[in-house]
This record gives sequence, C-alpha cells and structure tokens, in this order.
Amino acid sequence: MSTGAVLALPQNVFSESIFDILVSSEGFTYQESYSSLEDVMNGIDEDYIRQQIYRYTDQSGVFSRVNLKGIPITLSFLERSTALSLHIPAIGVQETFIGATRDDSVDQLEEWLKSNGEDALTALMQELAAATPNDPIAGNPNSLMGNVVQSDYDSGFTSNVSKIKQSKEVRTDATDDNSNLVGIKARYGSYRQGGMDNKHFSLPLSYTQQFSS
Repeated sequence: MSTGAVLALPQNVFSESIFDILVSSEGFTYQESYSSLEDVMNGIDEDYIRQQIYRYTDQSGVFSRVNLKGIPITLSFLERSTALSLHIPAIGVQETFIGATRDDSVDQLEEWLKSNGEDALTALMQELAAATPNDPIAGNPNSLMGNVVQSDYDSGFTSNVSKIKQSKEVRTDATDDNSNLVGIKARYGSYRQGGMDNKHFSLPLSYTQQFSS
C-alpha cells in the first residue's frame, strides 16, 4: 500500500489577450485587447471613449461587442440614456444598470459582477469550457484540470522513473521494493490550439510513502 502527494507548479503563457472589445459610437469605432475584466470596464469609461472618439458626448449611442475567447458579450448605451445594457446570449443573461451618469452605470455593473453575478459567471465559465480548448480551468491539455489529472497519473504510474532518493529501509526482496520515494521532474510544451499559441511549464514534486500490507 502506498500514498503519494504531488505538487505541480504549472505556468501557462498565452500570447493573445483574453478579452477583445470593439466600441462603436457616432460612426467611429476603436478596438482594444485586454487581459482582465477590470480593464474592459476601463475601456468603456466615458473619458476613455471620448479620447478615442472625439465626437462622442454623454448623449451619444454606444455599442460595445466583447469577444471572450469566442463567446460574444454586448454592452450598450442608447442615445440620451445612462442605462447600460449587458447581454450574454450564450447563457441567457440580459441585465440593465441605470445610474445617475454612464460611469455610475458601469460601476453598478462591476458591483453586480462582484456580488450578484455569481450564477452568471459560473454559467459563463461552463460555456467557456465547452466552447474553447483554451479555457484555463477545463480546457485541454493546458488547463488546471488537465494538469491535476496528469499529476495524479504520474504519481501513481510513472513516479519511479523520476525518483531521486529512497529511504534506507529497502527490502532485500527484489520483486517487492517497499521503499519510500521522492520524485521531481520538469515538463515543457509549446503548441497552437484554438487559434492561440500556448506554452506550458511545470515542475511536479512528489513523495510516496510505502506501507506494509
């Protein structure tokens, strides 16, 4: 009988952004790429829109389309309105946030995502896992789940090839090695999937304790 523990230190490097956003207003458009949701919110801030589109005013209609790794999300303001509409058709989300100003409405959206949007975010993560191989939680093969499965397999079936030390209590019976093992190895991968370049680094560490049956 044996028990094993594995510590994997993976690092996934994506060469492309997580969020791509296209903003249209007054006949003009601009496109940005971001790595965080907070940056997306900053990208539809009134001051930032005004910097990109000189004809924009707080009475202008604004349409923003966000691409989250293939999942479309729309954020829009109607003309002469402070109401911010959020629409995620893939998971059936339709919300409206009405503040005193448009920036207030954006702040309400951020607060909703933090406090009341847990179900929507969970559904979004599930849809993301189903829609793209690059999902960091359940995509393959670079995701957290993929690395956990790989580490469990290594600790149960391939740890002997990476052992670096065994305890002194080694049984003389060559057919039944009952030694404790410490293992370490490094993995590196570089490939392209789902239109994205991926690089993976990991350093699994393991220790196996053997017990007499």
